[in-house]
Amino acid sequence: MRRLATLEARVVENPAYISVVVRWITWAVAFFVVVFGAAPVENLRNGLAMLVVTGIWCVAISVYGPALPLWSQAALLVPRGGWFREHAAEVAGVFDVLFSALVIYETGGYRSPFYEFALTSVIAPALLFRIGVALAAAALFDVAYFAAVINSRPGLEAAIRNGQMDGTLFSTVLNPFTVAIFCSLLGHVLDQLQRARHQARVLAAREERARIAREIHDGIAQRVFMIGLTLETCADLADRGAPGAELGKRLRDLMGVSKQALWEVRHYIFDLKPLLEGDASFSKAAKNQVHEFKAISGIPVTLQVEGEETPLSVAVSTAAFRSIQEAMANVYKHAAASSVSVVVRFGERFEVEVQDDGRGFDPGGAPEGRGLEGMRQRVEEAGGRLAVSSSPSGTRVTVTF
Repeated sequence: MRRLATLEARVVENPAYISVVVRWITWAVAFFVVVFGAAPVENLRNGLAMLVVTGIWCVAISVYGPALPLWSQAALLVPRGGWFREHAAEVAGVFDVLFSALVIYETGGYRSPFYEFALTSVIAPALLFRIGVALAAAALFDVAYFAAVINSRPGLEAAIRNGQMDGTLFSTVLNPFTVAIFCSLLGHVLDQLQRARHQARVLAAREERARIAREIHDGIAQRVFMIGLTLETCADLADRGAPGAELGKRLRDLMGVSKQALWEVRHYIFDLKPLLEGDASFSKAAKNQVHEFKAISGIPVTLQVEGEETPLSVAVSTAAFRSIQEAMANVYKHAAASSVSVVVRFGERFEVEVQDDGRGFDPGGAPEGRGLEGMRQRVEEAGGRLAVSSSPSGTRVTVTF
């Protein structure tokens, strides 16, 4: 399932992956036809050699990426502004069609076991350049195909003379146009899906920034205000010559508030920004968060990542990451814990668990300051669920997607 999701994401980002996959499938069909001799003798004469040549071509476009980027790479050798560099993809498409027609020519023309393989040369232009170029590629394929058939041995006339012609001749003319139109529409749909995903990421980031702004106003701003009031009180006490114990108590309270404000500021700046922009993996962002928490709170924290990490959507990664932040902030403010453990599990389900050995609380009667309701809402909006269990020996917060 995870590999299928990764393949789906790659296809949406670059639809030409479809061309690579289909080309390998049609190459496999040609392989079995040639190996088992399931074609006329004249079509098998150069079959093994063409299997090697077309196999190398498939490997090349697979290694260098989909949609014939091999030629785009070659275009980098041309001076900037050169015609070939500007039209490398179009030149690559024409070359691919002509190369496919050459394979048809070398394998007897009509009824060549490589016909389906050659037909896939229309797919990439149709996916990338839409209907106009798609139809042009289909027309070019027909011209190149019939040129290869007419000039091959035994040629089109021999096929007619031997009674090999049937209705497939007409479908041979229409097939490239059918493929071109279908793939052009598919490319348009995938392009719209890619745009929609990009807009969703932008909206998710925008909503998260707005929420952070609200939290800064309600959290950090209030704490900075409290720090100012406490400093003012300490100054008044010092001016009046108040006992050192009273002034020390005020200063110690001030240290706690300032640490909490610093904790919130640092995790907003150093963690959320790279996570939302996709510059860091989830496990790396979680590691940074744990490091910041240990540095500020002084509480030992362990982080364990289980399973093979896979890409997460912005909504899921943000909700899970914010849950870690909120859970550890609650540990710092309320739990009086001596240690914390964070576990991130990748698999059929993505799961994050934060556990402490603090004094616990009643989840059903938790005060608003713990933010559990906001955490639960954020997780559920991203398609997950939040579970909180607590006892006098500690608390466990689990988020599952």
